This record gives sequence, structure tokens and C-alpha cells, in this order.
Amino acid sequence: MRLNRFLAEGGLCSRRKADELIRSGQVKLNGEPVQELGVQVDPETDLVQVNGRAVHPPSRRVVLLLNKPKGVLCTVTDTHGRRTVMDLVELDLRVVPVGRLDADSTGALLLTNDGELMNSLLHPSSHVPKEYIVLTDRELTADEIVKLAAGIRLDGSRTKPCEIERIGRTGSRPRYRMVLTEGRNRQIRRMLDSVGAHVERLHRRSLAGLSIEDLEPGQWRVLLGKEVDRLRKAVRLAAETSAGDAARPAAKPAPTRTRKPGPGPRRA
Repeated sequence: MRLNRFLAEGGLCSRRKADELIRSGQVKLNGEPVQELGVQVDPETDLVQVNGRAVHPPSRRVVLLLNKPKGVLCTVTDTHGRRTVMDLVELDLRVVPVGRLDADSTGALLLTNDGELMNSLLHPSSHVPKEYIVLTDRELTADEIVKLAAGIRLDGSRTKPCEIERIGRTGSRPRYRMVLTEGRNRQIRRMLDSVGAHVERLHRRSLAGLSIEDLEPGQWRVLLGKEVDRLRKAVRLAAETSAGDAARPAAKPAPTRTRKPGPGPRRA
């Protein structure tokens, strides 16, 4: 396989970043510096090193879907000995979490040893949909819902338009379904803070169409091959859509529907 693909599948970086490492002379093949991008490597016999560290591609690529419980950290290790998602996964392969949910949030999280897929999912162009159920401390006004759906300024730039609607029974605690296509740090909590509302509970119900409704908190499963294929397709389509949107003039966001509260999901 090509050297940049080997580095990406080893979980080191994206293929584009791998090309930069090769050009800069940071990669060695069998002890010799390599700066030619088209070099082919044999994963079974060749030794590939980046800044002196050997890179080994996974022997078997897997993707896991986990229902993360509250209080568990999305990290491989924790210096304070707190519980992490790695404590929940018993597998003979090393996997790492793709992205993050903060400790107080729950729900869908992917873990994988497929470096190329992970980098694709984390790339800014990968606007795959993520569905959340959000419990707030008060009702949002119609104007606030429209404002949040259209996008607000965070960290100096506007968030992408999102879906937001009130769900649940009439008179129940305020609960909203939100669908985002980006993942800034604590984005939903900060979006709600911007209109003076507080998130009391945040649950990611699905990610790129992968639902955790059949998983109890702390449970996980290995994705089927056809599910991984659909995930790759979703990432590719999201990247193509993002590129097309960037080439077109900005359009006014579509109005967000509000609906009369009705029966909501049994758990979030």
C-alpha cells in the first residue's frame, strides 16, 4: 500500500498530514529517510518510523458503538484514576474514542482502531449528523429556537444551522431534540448558555444514523461491516456537501418548525 495510507491506517494522522510528514523528512522506511509521496510499503515486512517511533497498522480494523454513561471520561487514560470509556470495553484490540462527550453527557460514542476512518470523522469537513435529547431548566421562546437553529457566534465564528424542536408531553419538563452537524467543545451547553438557558441533561441518541436505543448505559457492540460501509459513505457525502456549500454563496437558513408537545421518548 502507499506510505501515506499506511500511516493513516496506523492511527497516526490523516493521509494529507502523512504527506506533509513525508515531505518534511520525518518518515523513515527500513531505516532510510523517505520524501517521495508515491512510495509503496509492505505492512508484513517493512519497518516504518516517524520521528524514530515505529508505526504498526492494526491487524484487524473494528468500530465500536458505545452508550457512554454519565461520569465516564472520553479518554484513553486519566492521571487522576477516574473511570474512562476504556474501562468499559473488553477487547483484544486497542481502540480509542472518536471525539468526545463531556463527563456529564451520555449516549452514542464511537471507538475504533481504524486511523483513517477516525481522522475522516474528526476532520472539519465531516459534518455527519448527531442527534441529541436536551433537558433544559426552562422553556425556550420561539425567537430563541429560531436564533439557535440559524446559528450563533461561538469562538469568533457562527455555528452551523441545526435542527431544534420541543418534544415531550404538555406540561412536562422542557425537553428538546437537536441535530447538529459539527462538534465544537461543549457546543450545545454553550449555545443554550448564550440565550440564558441551562442544560440539565444531555444525551446523544444517535450519530451518523447509528442509534444506541438497543444498548443500556455502559454497553457496547461491534458495528457490522454494512454499518461501517454506511458510516464511510455518510462521511464522504458530508465532506462533498461541505465542499459544495463552501463554493456557493451563503443562503438564508430554513425556518425551524415548532410543534405542539406530544408523547416523548421513554428515556434519554
